[in-house]
Amino acid sequence: MPYSPVLVRPLYLITLRVSDWLMVLGRSQASKDAEIMVLRHEVAVLRRQVGRPNPDWADRAVLAALTRWLPAGLRAHRLITPATLPAWHRRLLRVATVRRIMRSRCFGPAPRHLDTSWRTFLRSQAEELLACDFFHVDTIFLKRLYVLFVMEVRTRHVHILGVTSHRPVRGPLSRPATS
Repeated sequence: MPYSPVLVRPLYLITLRVSDWLMVLGRSQASKDAEIMVLRHEVAVLRRQVGRPNPDWADRAVLAALTRWLPAGLRAHRLITPATLPAWHRRLLRVATVRRIMRSRCFGPAPRHLDTSWRTFLRSQAEELLACDFFHVDTIFLKRLYVLFVMEVRTRHVHILGVTSHRPVRGPLSRPATS
């Protein structure tokens, strides 16, 4: 029967910690204090060198369990602070919820090497894109006509939707799209 790494890894880490605790029981208080000071100094050096650590889920579980045993004053200065655990939980729920929704709607992962340029977007959407604008025409009789037109981007066919001699009302539609 194959074992799941999801179950084996935390059990392995817990077994290691328990064996470490058993070894520590046989040591003197002075050697324990010296080890704690060395470990604190190593952590301080690593915090100066490394930006933000990214523990995996098994490390997070062990750190969260061990951090609960620390006094409140020491918890605030660890990798796992009291605010870290709820943040991890919220992030896990958010990612799981998004995945569940995407899976239920039959959306697969996004393609990796997809050209996302504006030109590619316009070419792929050209059949559905329309350009719309107003223009005016001055006639021989010195009359001004206002024309609303739509152009199909793919075929460049122009469709006149309306012509009027009445000036369009003031507002966003009365100005040309280029302004």
